Amino acid sequence: MATDRLDLLNAEGEGTIYYPSGRIALTVCKSPDGFFHTFTADSQRFQVLANFDSDGIGGANHPDGRPWLVVTRDGWSLSSPEGRKLQGGKWPRPAGAREAISLQLAPHLSVDFVDRQNIRAHLKLQGIERTFQCGEFSRRQGQGSYLDKVVRTLPGGKLELDMGPIRRRIEEVGSVYVSRGPHHLVTAQPGLGNLKSMLASVRAGSPITAMVAQLDATQGRIRRINTKPISAYGGAHAAKHRAEPLADFGSPPLSKGQLRLADGMKRAQSARPSFDLRRRKLPLISVTDLDEHVAGPGAPKDTLFCACVLADWNPVCARLDNQHLQAAWYELSEAAAADANCPAARVRLVRVDGSESRVLQARHGFRTAPMFLFYYQGSLVDAGNDVRSKEEMIERALAALALGRRGEVLPQGFSFQGSDNRVLDKINRDMSLLTGSC
Repeated sequence: MATDRLDLLNAEGEGTIYYPSGRIALTVCKSPDGFFHTFTADSQRFQVLANFDSDGIGGANHPDGRPWLVVTRDGWSLSSPEGRKLQGGKWPRPAGAREAISLQLAPHLSVDFVDRQNIRAHLKLQGIERTFQCGEFSRRQGQGSYLDKVVRTLPGGKLELDMGPIRRRIEEVGSVYVSRGPHHLVTAQPGLGNLKSMLASVRAGSPITAMVAQLDATQGRIRRINTKPISAYGGAHAAKHRAEPLADFGSPPLSKGQLRLADGMKRAQSARPSFDLRRRKLPLISVTDLDEHVAGPGAPKDTLFCACVLADWNPVCARLDNQHLQAAWYELSEAAAADANCPAARVRLVRVDGSESRVLQARHGFRTAPMFLFYYQGSLVDAGNDVRSKEEMIERALAALALGRRGEVLPQGFSFQGSDNRVLDKINRDMSLLTGSC
């Protein structure tokens, strides 16, 4: 099979690499935080060999599926095929024990592990030889670099940065490049809130001590001033206490400029903004209860039932569910609420956890997620995994409803492994190698 039909990664490094058999070898998904890598075996079980997220968290498995390497936010561990822990520890790894640990997961795949920032996977297939950096996505790779936080350029070329997001990122993940210095908690340098530390070394009787005493006395006088307990210029607080805005400011009388300033400080009471989230979570149904909902005595009549078979560990399913399926279910629900007789009112979308059981996979002969099964009156009318947007989901569901009403259903016991499988013709080129010529 041609190499360009196996390696379908785009210029940004996102996409899929296939085995010559047509099964998926690697899936790379890009997110705002980095890349998700999932390596799978060339087998019908769709076994995961290794997977790492954008923070370098994940692991690698033995050929039988048992954990070999486990990487978490707190530390790491290495286990034998029998489940016995061989090595492990907390971050950072000791300086004298930072040599790379090489794991041969399969003849075509190996992983070199140093720490959470340095994890390399080597993939070698027919005409394809690639190395992937699966560790924590470094800011120096272009995503979320400090240059993206530039507020403005000062005279002389100096850059002013938005330090708030930078500090929050460092607090979350720590410094990726250098260890924290001795002053990351306490500093002897002058700064905000450091006055008490500076005065601790000042000798008694110093003029600075007298000046600070005067400042403390002034602040005490300010605190004793009797101020109005409610807003003087109206607004939400004054309206709550039924207080009228001040009109007489005492003497001496305010000047025209001061009156304009006081008038400009008045704020009308305004309602809090509200936002309409145009998404709605799909109801979750167990695999064991699916048949009861589709063809049981309580199943709704003249209704298309779409079972979206998803997997939480699959980043493609997570992104599709959050960004598209929930939006499609929201629009269908809103259309049904506006007109109870429209076709959208006869469509139901539900979510099924494909990792819960292999009953559906064995029944219909599919091994990938996501998968969409469309039922009408208990019969399967359409199936496929080519839905990738909100618009495609709505269009596919309404088309399946029309098929069911016309009585055009798939054969009893339909399976993707059968010779009558016409649904495979619909799968996009970037999702499968089963179409076209090799």
